[in-house]
Amino acid sequence: MIANEIEYQQALDELQSLEHVLAEMRQESRPFRPDLELLSIRRLISRLHDELGQYESDAARPLREFDQGRRSVPVTATNP
Repeated sequence: MIANEIEYQQALDELQSLEHVLAEMRQESRPFRPDLELLSIRRLISRLHDELGQYESDAARPLREFDQGRRSVPVTATNP
């Protein structure tokens, strides 16, 4: 699971690399290309999408909680 911004960037780079490899494999015309290779790459891509989405969701949650908490606090005026 992605724990910080550095791992997030590494996962994005890995995702881009895997998508590039998948596109190249689709263009190749190897007569005996194992479908298992394509399936494995698709699974890795899917896993990375899930992890990136989870990290993005978790990263956005504290901001939403802060905004909601801020709105719920009543504003009171005090006289000096």
